Amino acid sequence: MKPLAESKTRLSDHLSEKERAELSAAMLASVLTALRDSNVCATIVVGGDERVQSIASDRDAVWMPDRFNDLNLAVDEAFRRVWDSCGIAAYLPGDLPHLTDSDVVSLMEVVSHTNGITICPAHDGGTNALVVPEDLGFAPRLGNESYKRHRELATELGIEIRELWTPGFELDVDTIKDLRRCLYSLPLGIQNSLDTIGEALK
Repeated sequence: MKPLAESKTRLSDHLSEKERAELSAAMLASVLTALRDSNVCATIVVGGDERVQSIASDRDAVWMPDRFNDLNLAVDEAFRRVWDSCGIAAYLPGDLPHLTDSDVVSLMEVVSHTNGITICPAHDGGTNALVVPEDLGFAPRLGNESYKRHRELATELGIEIRELWTPGFELDVDTIKDLRRCLYSLPLGIQNSLDTIGEALK
């Protein structure tokens, strides 16, 4: 997570800094609630500000600072923390407005049937979940077209790849088009954060 005041800058032509912060906070809270309700072993939130820490704490997640200001390095550090605890590490972004606990349970079911990596592709060519067991030599390549780059790296390393497509994992919110696409099907908690934004989304 970025500090909320710095979040969703691609929406800055349509939403104010406060509106973008409220939207990001609401989506993070929704994602963390889905993870908590799915009974994953532990959730770590990396980066952000005091409000992000508070949202994480309220939903039984551990917070750790982003020491690198680099998404891939920060995720890799969190992965190693999980691996050191003998767990399987998974990356999820904090902006999956439709994610539910059943999506996460479905992901865990797919993961249980492979020793390789599992990817949930995003609608725009990105990666909205990446699950990596220990000792594969696989490092995250998040960013533009990351889905393709993750598949290419796994192929180079001879690692099995599994995929899961669900509505909850497909859509993240980066652009005003994304937000308009999901506006009327958002969970109530996220809709409430948009009460003052309606005109900008028309």
